[in-house]
Amino acid sequence: MSALALLKVALPGIGDDQDALLSELLARAEDYILAYTYRSTLPPALTRTQVSLATLYYNRLGIEGESSHSEGGVSRSIDEVPTSVEGVLLAWRRTPDALRREVSQGAKVD
Repeated sequence: MSALALLKVALPGIGDDQDALLSELLARAEDYILAYTYRSTLPPALTRTQVSLATLYYNRLGIEGESSHSEGGVSRSIDEVPTSVEGVLLAWRRTPDALRREVSQGAKVD
């Protein structure tokens, strides 16, 4: 199942007319994952993490840039990335030094 199809499952009621928005959110999530893990391509095992981030981005539409939000007497703080997602990404993260070593040794880097 494609990332777009998985995202539509995660966001019930979203129609095909929202594909452009959902694709943009998936692209933002992929950019974040690649920058965080020091990779150039998204490993297939991180597709569901990409969908989780895109779902988070969708749910935050309209409150971009806020670190906390209060409405109707209810207050909530907004983390950039939930610790559950960050934990998955940490397992895939390369250190910049390790990446430089791989490149200097001529290893094919993804």
